[in-house]
Amino acid sequence: MQPLLSIPFISAVVAALALPIMLYHYGRNLLGKRFLAPHSAFICTICHYKLRDLPDAGRCPECGTEYTRNDLVAKWEKHFGLVARYPRFTSKPYDPTPI
Repeated sequence: MQPLLSIPFISAVVAALALPIMLYHYGRNLLGKRFLAPHSAFICTICHYKLRDLPDAGRCPECGTEYTRNDLVAKWEKHFGLVARYPRFTSKPYDPTPI
């Protein structure tokens, strides 16, 4: 009779515990990428207003929260556990005229 704490048993338990954790982190990472990518993570953290066409610093037109692009992008990337992948500034000047 094999002992209960054999190597195959321990490795099976570790795999059974690690799989849900890995799936959770993968799903969270994927959700974050799909939520942030269309707007380059330039989304208000309070009301989720898309700030993509606004200047790098200012107030959210929806809720009035002050923002900077650098702070918002860093907060979203930290929240979803992403590496730095979105721009911290825009290279185009702000043009207030509507398209």
